[in-house]
Amino acid sequence: FCTLLKPRRQLPTMAAASASFDANKAEADLNQYWYSEHTIKTMVKEIEMFAGSAAFLSTPSLYFALTKDSLRAKSKLFEFDKQWESDPGFVFYDYNEPEKVPVGLWESFDYIVVDPPFITAEVWAKYAQTIKLIAKKGARFFFTSVIENHQMLEEFADTALMVPVFRPSIPKLVYQYHCFTSYESHSLAEPNPELPPEDATVLNARRLANDMRESQNAFKLQAQLRPREGEAPLPSAQHQHPSGADPAMQWTYVPEGLTEYPEGHSSAPP
Repeated sequence: FCTLLKPRRQLPTMAAASASFDANKAEADLNQYWYSEHTIKTMVKEIEMFAGSAAFLSTPSLYFALTKDSLRAKSKLFEFDKQWESDPGFVFYDYNEPEKVPVGLWESFDYIVVDPPFITAEVWAKYAQTIKLIAKKGARFFFTSVIENHQMLEEFADTALMVPVFRPSIPKLVYQYHCFTSYESHSLAEPNPELPPEDATVLNARRLANDMRESQNAFKLQAQLRPREGEAPLPSAQHQHPSGADPAMQWTYVPEGLTEYPEGHSSAPP
């Protein structure tokens, strides 16, 4: 474990990092289950392809398997288990206090990896609060959870999430996890050879769902980049409602230049 290693001037290589993480030791009280070695290598390859500065929330097995020292130096492990607290990238994290994050780490990461110890909406909602604090604008997300959480995770992330073909292997977990990414992944497009093949119908349904989300993301990006010179704002946007609420959502709101009653009366006729 990392706590038994002597401090070093240089960041650990993959061999040293692997030695500091023992996949055979998991705290049942913390609901710890580790990815398989092949899954870790595949996921780390994906992370290192896109991340410039990564936040690893409750994913120590991935953090300690990083092979790029430059990325490791700019990344942090947000973790409750203090056995790794001697690592310079360790940040103590309790999801019951999701906003208790050092201010210096706000909006600091362009890649967020998350695997909470529980799959419930209540727990994911707290992780989502932390993500919003530490993610840079346009950050990429890489989550793992059960497929039933797909729509819920999209709501928490406020973005469409793809479901790659690659599924993580977690040997001691009784149910199957899936990967969820906020972008299209090519390196996760191949199935995991450790797991039984999926039914063709399931694969086709997932492909269709991913295509729809890809189109949604493309349309959203196109709308954001569309030139707006010469466009006049909508009337509702010109009027500042006293309450600060969206006037379109106020049933009693009357736009400027109009009256609620005929012939310009501001009150009901006698």
